[in-house]
Amino acid sequence: MAALAALAELASPNDAYRAALQTMRSLPVPSYVTYRADLDPGDATISLTNLLDGRIKPRIVIGAGHYPGSSFDATYRASDGLAAIAVEPGRRAYTSLALFDPTWNGVSLWLRRGLLATIDRPNATPEPDASPTPAKMPATILTVTAFDPNAYRVEDAGVGWCGSDPGRMLHLTATRDVQRHPLQRILIDAIDGRVCLARFAVSGGEGQAQFDGYVELQLGLVNGYPMVTDGYVDVEVRESGERIGFAHVRFHYRDVHTPAELVRSTAPDKARAR
Repeated sequence: MAALAALAELASPNDAYRAALQTMRSLPVPSYVTYRADLDPGDATISLTNLLDGRIKPRIVIGAGHYPGSSFDATYRASDGLAAIAVEPGRRAYTSLALFDPTWNGVSLWLRRGLLATIDRPNATPEPDASPTPAKMPATILTVTAFDPNAYRVEDAGVGWCGSDPGRMLHLTATRDVQRHPLQRILIDAIDGRVCLARFAVSGGEGQAQFDGYVELQLGLVNGYPMVTDGYVDVEVRESGERIGFAHVRFHYRDVHTPAELVRSTAPDKARAR
């Protein structure tokens, strides 16, 4: 733990947080990422709903019984943050959801926008697919935020592990505009200063349904790039103030590759709306 002790001596919690953000900004982001996303919704089902413009959004049905989950092959392009998802043989859908962006850019997107999913009960009738407009976003979980160090009180919260490296845990409390600054916890690698865990609150609602909970993301180095490797979403669901269920969705990225370029058949289509 010598490295961890040295880190604690050299930096106050706030300075350590600022330094970690600077480290993450200085690291490269891969131009392309191909991977397989495994989604495990626990005691629920999860599906990808197609919108009329070719985009997708997740739909989670709580209390539907345990299902083995779903897996999707995906290709991500950093230049415009667009991912192509193989939803079935021979057909792809397109998205800029944070769930399908495993890079550090995706972490920022999680913090700004959240999951952007619909959560229903088993007997609920989903709304017809439609293209979202600025007046009506399709989301039920929405987070808007910034990493702004000036918006948080940062305190030490013990130690942890970033793989085999010791880590310094920081607890963050928003001092203003809580909805826009929901970071709760980060873990900093004491060896190289990277962020290897980020946890933040999510909340939102649609109609009578309200959602509150958090997202936790695990990060590691993949081919020299900082990438999200695993994560989960825990959300309590309420209607008219009464708790009606709980959604716990785990996700994992595997078979991750960072090619210098893509063959045309797998690249996201710029013509598709995001």
